[in-house]
Amino acid sequence: RRRLRGSSGSMMLHNRSSTKGFGIALAPGHAMPISVDAKSHFVRRSKENEGYNLAVYRDSAGYFTIGYGHVLTAKDNLTFQLDLQTDQFEITPAEAEALFTADISWAVSAVSADVSVRLNQDQATALIDFTFNEGPGALSSSTALKLLNESDYQGAAQALLLWNKITVESRLQISPGLSNRRAAEEQLFLNGGGP
Repeated sequence: RRRLRGSSGSMMLHNRSSTKGFGIALAPGHAMPISVDAKSHFVRRSKENEGYNLAVYRDSAGYFTIGYGHVLTAKDNLTFQLDLQTDQFEITPAEAEALFTADISWAVSAVSADVSVRLNQDQATALIDFTFNEGPGALSSSTALKLLNESDYQGAAQALLLWNKITVESRLQISPGLSNRRAAEEQLFLNGGGP
C-alpha cells in the first residue's frame, strides 16, 4: 500500500466539534444525560444502519462515502491508502472511528439545539439517528421537529417517515433502505413511551 493525500487542504470535519460525552439539552437550563446503555445502543444501532467500509464508495444517492456512512466533502482532509490489489482508496479503522465520533457529536449537538421538549432515551436515540443519517439542517427544517416542539409526539414520529427519498438523476425517488430506516426510527421513538 502507498499513502496518498486527499485532494483538499486542512479542515475540520463538517465543522463538527468532537466534544466528549453525549447529553441532550432539552430546554434552556435543562439537560437530559444519555445513559451509558443508551449511548452504546445508539452507537451500535448507528453502526449497523450505516454499515462499515474502509474504502471510498458511492452511497445510494451517489455521494462519496467512507467509514460508518461519513459523506466526504471538499473540507475533509484525509490521508487515503491505495490498496494495490483492489485499486481502491481506503482509510484505517482508527480514522473511520474518528470520523464516526465527530459525526455523532455533531448529530447530538444538533438535536440538543433544536428540541425544546422533554425526550426519553429512545426518542433521543431515534432523533439522533435521523439527524446523523440526513445531515446538516434536516431536523431543524423538518415537520417532525415543528410537531415535536408543539408536544405532538405521535405526529413527529409519523413525520419522520416522510424522509425516505433520494435524488437520482434530478428526480426524487423512494429509497427502500431509507423507508426501512425511517420506520425503525418511528418505532423506536413511539415504543419509548412518553417523556
